[in-house]
Amino acid sequence: MRMTRRLIIASVAAVLLLPGVSAAQQPAAPPAGGPMPNLSGVWNRLDTGGGGSYEGISGRFPRAELQPEFAAKLPPLPPPNAPPPPYDIRAQFDPAPRCAVGGGPGTGNSSSTINSAGMILATSNDVVLMLRDGAQGGRYMFADGRPFPSRMNGPYTVGRFENGAFVATTRGFGPGQTGFGRGWTESTTELKETFKLSPDGNKLTITYEWNDPRVYVKPLVYDINFERLPAGQQVWESWCDSRLWIEANQQGTQTQRPQAR
Repeated sequence: MRMTRRLIIASVAAVLLLPGVSAAQQPAAPPAGGPMPNLSGVWNRLDTGGGGSYEGISGRFPRAELQPEFAAKLPPLPPPNAPPPPYDIRAQFDPAPRCAVGGGPGTGNSSSTINSAGMILATSNDVVLMLRDGAQGGRYMFADGRPFPSRMNGPYTVGRFENGAFVATTRGFGPGQTGFGRGWTESTTELKETFKLSPDGNKLTITYEWNDPRVYVKPLVYDINFERLPAGQQVWESWCDSRLWIEANQQGTQTQRPQAR
């Protein structure tokens, strides 16, 4: 698993700044909706297909059953065992989004699909904070009973603790594919995520349910599974393949070496 030290530092700072949480004292009042599960920690996605391929999860995802108008918007699935498209470092932005730790262009609080190796969850009675591996940034899932705002400039998540799980609902999507290209979102689409721990607390299953009768014939439902990293596990820096960094090293000069790591 690759994750930045700065990401870990950000997670610690975020926990200290969460509403109702201080470094000296945890809030005494239980959250609305039931007991708060111990989601806080570093979680590694279980993927038997190997790093970067996502075959252990995306290969078994169901294809969404969409209304004809929206089914036509999805590109065809690649044939079985098709090689991945070539990666051309010369065509990427620089610094690359994954080099912009904490959120680069187009990243940040907008993504609900975990298609990178790991994440950190920091939980309080008021909010569940998700810190993603690489450049995905932080995602706030508010658990303080607030309603959705009347106007949203992007995806917005509210949640509640329910029967030992955390149930999050997200609205505010724009038109486009869902994660892994198996479904489609519009402004009317709603995503329900259920975070459920195993009895021993060392496994986490997130169940995704995409709902929108205008778009879907029936909801698109799938799971992604994680394991909790043991206490004291070492966390490494995120990888970064900045084009300028590589070209400068190839030329034997550091004159254009980016500072992002």
